[in-house]
Amino acid sequence: MSGAGNDVYLIDRQLGVRTLRDTLNDDMSPLDAARIDTAQFDPAIRVDPADGVNNSMRSARMRRRPTAVVATSEPALPLTTDGMLNPGTLYPASDGSAVMFSLPTYQPLTIDGRHATRLKWRRPEDDPNGPIAFLTVALRGVLPAAPAGTTLREIEHQALARLIHNVQVAGGTDPNAMTEMAIELGVLAPRPDGGRDVMLSIHDKPVFDQLWQALTDPKAQARIELRCLAAAGRRSWRQVVLHRYGVHEQASLLVDKNLVVAQMVEPKKPDPAALALGMRRLAIEETAIAPHVLVAQPQLLVTPPNPALLGVAPETAIRPAALRQADLVRRLRVRPPAAPQVTPAPARPIRAIGRRPRPRPAPPAQPAPPSAAARNWRREWMRRRRRLLQQGDLTVKDKPGVPPVVITDPKQQPALMRINVTATQIVGAFTFDPQVNAYMFDVPGDLRPTVSHILLRAEFDAGGGRAPVVYYQDSAFPDRYYYEPQEFRIPRALTPPYLPQIRLAFFEVVSSDGEGDDDATINYRVRLAYRAVPHLDEFLLEQLRGKLRANGRSAQFSTLMPGKARLLLRLPSDADADRIAEAEQADADVTLDDGIVDEFELSPAGLAAVVAMLQTGGIAGRVEAALIGSDVTSIPVRLSLRETSGPMLGRAFRGPVGDGKVRVALQNRLESTVTIAELYRSPAGSAVAYPEALPGQHIPPGGSIDLDYRIVPPDADVVDLDPLLLAVVDADLAALLPRLMTNQGYSSDTFEVEVSTDPAYFGVVPPGGAEPLSGLRVEFENDTTATLDAAGPSERARLRIPILGWLLKQPDATRYRYRVVNRVGPADAARDGAASPWMEGAGALVVAPVEA
Repeated sequence: MSGAGNDVYLIDRQLGVRTLRDTLNDDMSPLDAARIDTAQFDPAIRVDPADGVNNSMRSARMRRRPTAVVATSEPALPLTTDGMLNPGTLYPASDGSAVMFSLPTYQPLTIDGRHATRLKWRRPEDDPNGPIAFLTVALRGVLPAAPAGTTLREIEHQALARLIHNVQVAGGTDPNAMTEMAIELGVLAPRPDGGRDVMLSIHDKPVFDQLWQALTDPKAQARIELRCLAAAGRRSWRQVVLHRYGVHEQASLLVDKNLVVAQMVEPKKPDPAALALGMRRLAIEETAIAPHVLVAQPQLLVTPPNPALLGVAPETAIRPAALRQADLVRRLRVRPPAAPQVTPAPARPIRAIGRRPRPRPAPPAQPAPPSAAARNWRREWMRRRRRLLQQGDLTVKDKPGVPPVVITDPKQQPALMRINVTATQIVGAFTFDPQVNAYMFDVPGDLRPTVSHILLRAEFDAGGGRAPVVYYQDSAFPDRYYYEPQEFRIPRALTPPYLPQIRLAFFEVVSSDGEGDDDATINYRVRLAYRAVPHLDEFLLEQLRGKLRANGRSAQFSTLMPGKARLLLRLPSDADADRIAEAEQADADVTLDDGIVDEFELSPAGLAAVVAMLQTGGIAGRVEAALIGSDVTSIPVRLSLRETSGPMLGRAFRGPVGDGKVRVALQNRLESTVTIAELYRSPAGSAVAYPEALPGQHIPPGGSIDLDYRIVPPDADVVDLDPLLLAVVDADLAALLPRLMTNQGYSSDTFEVEVSTDPAYFGVVPPGGAEPLSGLRVEFENDTTATLDAAGPSERARLRIPILGWLLKQPDATRYRYRVVNRVGPADAARDGAASPWMEGAGALVVAPVEA
């Protein structure tokens, strides 16, 4: 999928909206995390108290608040077409009023020609135990001019500020090499004079020296980075509707929120029962089976509630039969279509993605030409459909398309979604000559720093065939070190159930195949989002710490922040999943400190190839990063379920188990078996612990093992031991993949089920009923339906194989869930009667009427 604003929006039952990247922040299963009550949504963006400290500003962008589909009656929002907000750009109001919105462009605040920014040492009357100095950064926002006849309104936002500056790197091959460093400042607050400022309390002299050099040295090229968090409105076809809305739910949406659940495709042979209601019923998951056409004017989607999906008992589910047609038309404010009858074109099967096209049967005899009225109606129908596709923001394989089901407003436009947007801007040239701007620096002369702040490059080789580690010592903070990661890996969540940070969303895109004006091609797509974090071998890191401790230094490690970075991944080709090609991930969020947040799109065949990669060596890639003025370095990326970062094993120290020995218990907290691949000597306070067990032990899910260690010297007092080891995961895909899926997906492969009943049931009152049985409707969980009656007591239903069973080639992949609904009354006015609970089935299916 391509196009402006590459996010796909997952819409849950309560109209909560999340992007796939948002679900990476969930420690729970994404299917549970998606169910957010819209009453909790707050259009104002809230910032966590920690977002201004501990280098957490970049993390803040990954914790965007849940958003929602909004009712048309809610306050106007700035309307963005691509999901972004750019400072200084005008945005129309979502309600169509003569109001324009804009984010301000920030500049340094000056008052009477003097900068309002200050770096001040504390005054004699200040608390002697408090901060030693204060930095106040003052800015002003500038809005563009409002067009004539409009009112300009500033977009409500919160701006998180940090000071970025360059620091020289010494000891490398390039004497001009520099790297970026950042100091978090916090959230800008309004000032009485209309500007905004943020004050940073300084508690240590080295921090003060760092700020002084950043603000006064032209080589530092100081600038203020602002990340403006705001709420905006967006209308997009890029929707994945996770819930199947029943008729009463749709009525409530229309009445309460003025929203419509609309179908964008329909079978060429609609369900006669749905036509009786003046509407066409969409079989969402049936699109690979029967010919479909695009709908020029989106219709209201009416489907019976599914008790299994709604989470209610069958006896409490509301039955559509309780609604009369007149009531339904009145409540939903729709009228049955009055289009002239058009003889349908010859049916043509849709080509399944990734499969060789089947030979087409010979076309039937040419039907009689339609009337002039029918031709005019069809021409208008096709014109609207083409306009619908051209105006959309959704493409696949360079063709415009629409999803099968979308939530729209009554004007047939995509429903307005409130989304959270982070807009970044740089306030450059934030360097000030202390001789010219002495009023900005109220600092005693003997406290001004005289030593330049630099990073000292060094390498550490632990031997054993391992690659050396490149690290840097901070001259201003002797115990602070920065390192270049060895690679990037997928992390596991820090809390149960410790899922790897990968999420999958399945969706379909309906596009015109270009061969017929009304034919639709269904493209089955998979969206995969992931996070990868910088990784350094624990054994290497501990060896490096030991070396520094031997020199009398403690060590605090963090990753280096390069001047620029880009990501390249080797992924299956969309045209041929067997061909792996490297491509740049232009939309990826890449930093060496926070890691990578990215997503990409696959065909079902591509997903099968990716799942195979994840189980073994992983998806390979690289991050190309560069220090300022330095050569580019390439850091490997390995996306694998086998070797991940983060917690896998719980640990309990058992204490001494003999002379010079201690025991540690390890418990597997994951859903898959964990194998201890390597065991290393480990630090144990002032002693060293050597493992006595051999590697290769397997720990099943929930299982545990004991590891004994020999202590050197043996009389050392050991109160705890954290073993250094390498653990790999033997991923149980059947247990893991369902927890990574935001919705159920289906492959384009199908299987047939012969559905039949005894014709003697029809025309007879079923047990417990009051009217004769005119038909039976058999509903399958993937939305395929078979209708049986006296004229056709049997039918072949073609079902799609669930993606999980298809991927894992499970023997029960062709099992299915179904229910039976009685159709009672005259055949030309039949209505729903009793419905059975959902049941499991396999092979041919013989059904009977449901006892009322």
